[in-house]
Amino acid sequence: MRRPRLLLLAAAAAGLGGALAAAWQGTADAPGDPDAMPVNQLASTDANSVELPPAPQPIVVGGAVTDLSLDSSGVLTISGVTESDGAPADVPIAVWVDREPAQTSLPVADPDHAHTAQAPSTTEIPTTLVEPTITAKPEPAGRFIRTVQLREGPQDVCTIALNRTGPDEVLACDRVMYRAELLDVKMIVADYGNGATPRLGIAGEGTPTEAAARVAARAEEWEEATGIPTIPAFDYIQTVAQASSGSDGDYSAHTSREDLDTYLAAIREVGGMLILDFQPGGGRFLDQVVRYEDYLVQPDVGLALDTEWRMPWGVPPATIIGYADASEINEVGEYLARLVADNDLPQKPFVVHQFTRRMIRNRDQIVNRPELATIFHIDGHGTKQLKKGVYKSLLPSEDFHTGFKLFFDEDTGLMTPLEVRDDLARTPAMVSYQ
Repeated sequence: MRRPRLLLLAAAAAGLGGALAAAWQGTADAPGDPDAMPVNQLASTDANSVELPPAPQPIVVGGAVTDLSLDSSGVLTISGVTESDGAPADVPIAVWVDREPAQTSLPVADPDHAHTAQAPSTTEIPTTLVEPTITAKPEPAGRFIRTVQLREGPQDVCTIALNRTGPDEVLACDRVMYRAELLDVKMIVADYGNGATPRLGIAGEGTPTEAAARVAARAEEWEEATGIPTIPAFDYIQTVAQASSGSDGDYSAHTSREDLDTYLAAIREVGGMLILDFQPGGGRFLDQVVRYEDYLVQPDVGLALDTEWRMPWGVPPATIIGYADASEINEVGEYLARLVADNDLPQKPFVVHQFTRRMIRNRDQIVNRPELATIFHIDGHGTKQLKKGVYKSLLPSEDFHTGFKLFFDEDTGLMTPLEVRDDLARTPAMVSYQ
């Protein structure tokens, strides 16, 4: 910044010197006497005699990101190597999230390097500044570790090597999806049924708006009683097992999409979610589920498999208790998880209904997928003591969530929210009412 200012001063002095020389013409004592030289010559001489410091040689920085690791709380750990002029060296690192600088666990310590990197070119997504986390211990020369706290959802994370004498270097830009666990600190409170008839469950009583207001109020009561944050929901029966085999012979009928749309709109008004429930009769779960992909790719729509109504081919529902094998459930789980991953969706509830051990064959082979909150929903009505015993006997491993159903008419003494929270062998992550 010094040279332009110096040249400007020299030019101003030259202009002034020219005017003075005209006034003083012929008054110089001797042509070679510096004290008698015209001012314009003095200014020119001073400017040409200034020695400017040499321009710094540009440094080329580089390196690579060698590992990205995201934990269940959304802390992203970025590991890598850096180099300067082709040799391993410590180079300051900046991390940008969705085109905004992120505070990292290891702040830049060298003030000569502490400048703002240029935002890398990435996919435009709403920006969110992330918070700093605990400082990680220093790495050997040429290696670095940075951690940032991500928000929930997809985001572009760019790691940049900073350079004080030349251009910064983008080491990597990665699309990262942080999918928080849906039921980590929350529980679902749902009403079961559909819009065709109230005989299938309480969700069908009244209008969709009335049904949504009712389950939202119930969820609020649960939250106040138990201290557990709740999500109101409809466990909405979209295919219904029936006594007639129907035109395709599977003893199952699809219900109205128009009704489904109104119930989905109504539950959204109260900040809840809709769980599509399938009773396939003699059909396969996946064959029915894929027909509703346009709903399942929406972030507030989950999925439930009603294994009681999965019948062997040709067997009418309600003549035996139905069942499904783990292979068929895994088939649906894999499909749903792929939808979640491919569409950058939050974790979805994946509910599997059960009230006897044989209803899910080879249950220990069911895959627990990070895209899904898999819930073994333990149904069955009776006395409180009987229900608690069945629930305990069917508990899955801790890797899976549990659900519990309460029946207004069939249960002997409806359990209260506090009884469900405190008296069961494990507090369920979902409670539904029928």
